Amino acid sequence: MAGALDIDTSRIGQIDGLPLVDAMRSLEQAAGQPVALMIGEAQPTLTSEAGIGTASIVRSAAIETG
Repeated sequence: MAGALDIDTSRIGQIDGLPLVDAMRSLEQAAGQPVALMIGEAQPTLTSEAGIGTASIVRSAAIETG
């Protein structure tokens, strides 16, 4: 899939970038099938304000892409 999408992955979730849920939808459309986002070592993210915010964004994207 590398190079198949016109998405700047370094900007996903940034103010001037693509929301995570839209990036996941684009990836699913390009693949023609569902995709999974796997996150390793998720527990340490819950030890900071930024980590908690990130976890919330990922949960939201997972719910919206269903």
